[in-house]
Amino acid sequence: MNIAIIGAGSIGALKSDKYENRNSDNILTHAHAAYILKKKKLINDFFIIESNWKKRAEANKKWDCKVFKSLEELKIKQRNIDIFVIAVPTEIHYDILTQIINLRFNSKLVICEKPFCSTIQQAKWISKQYMSRDIPIVVDYIRRFSPTIQTLKDRLESNEFGKPQSCNIVYTRGLIRDGCHAIDLCNLFFGEFKRGKILGNKSNAYNDYSNEDLTYPVWMEYENCKNIFFTPVSGNNYSIFEMDILTEKARICLIDHSKTTKIFPSKPEKIYGDFNSITYESVEDINNELVNSLYFLHGNCIEYLNSKNKNKYDLFCTSVDAILVHEVYKKIL
Repeated sequence: MNIAIIGAGSIGALKSDKYENRNSDNILTHAHAAYILKKKKLINDFFIIESNWKKRAEANKKWDCKVFKSLEELKIKQRNIDIFVIAVPTEIHYDILTQIINLRFNSKLVICEKPFCSTIQQAKWISKQYMSRDIPIVVDYIRRFSPTIQTLKDRLESNEFGKPQSCNIVYTRGLIRDGCHAIDLCNLFFGEFKRGKILGNKSNAYNDYSNEDLTYPVWMEYENCKNIFFTPVSGNNYSIFEMDILTEKARICLIDHSKTTKIFPSKPEKIYGDFNSITYESVEDINNELVNSLYFLHGNCIEYLNSKNKNKYDLFCTSVDAILVHEVYKKIL
């Protein structure tokens, strides 16, 4: 298989060397994931498409791969592309996805950064076009691809911890930009979205990302969790993304941008009375390997394409899942 990465920005290829390079343990770009896949001979080759010549040169040097200035040039010189990765700004996702169809690359799968498209109308139209061609779109809601978060989903569904009672999410930098990750986790963990609303008005929100995407306080109700609160914090001071789930039997905390899950069980109270308390003496401390989730994402896609009996449910986050996120924040806003 061959992979073509469109966009050599921070998520596509060019994270600063002090955070990621060929020899680093952290896999923070699609190019690094593809580089390792090629090294392990799980793919044949990968390419980067970037209109900026300086970025093209830097990506070529950093990842030792062929680079192209446009999809048209790629089409002329390299027709066989199995997987496309869309790692450009959200506002041009729709145009790039349309261009891939029009140029008739005959690709087998597309990976797209989140949010999927600028509007739900664009997202639904593009998803329909690709479905009609039997080309799955996988959307990079990155936490879904962590094996331990997938396992946590299964544990919640099995009722191991009892029913979820409430959830608090602390986030920064826009309900759409960063809050969409939290909405996707709610969709993953708690079933069907029922209703939700912004609490207060714009004066209760933070403008720490964009005038068009404020960091709002939000309340939501889901099928399997009646009270979910989004607590906004100004990203101008620091970045935070944490999720605190209270169930009938435990407290489950996804902390440090969800890199770690801590599970605190309820146990009989030892000092104050005849009742149960959440104990901090016994705790599950789980490394979610979030720094490797881009590699897990690409692995999920390659495993799917290599499968003889393909099932769309084998892909951990598709355009259908991404459209559900669009629908939730559209209703809230």
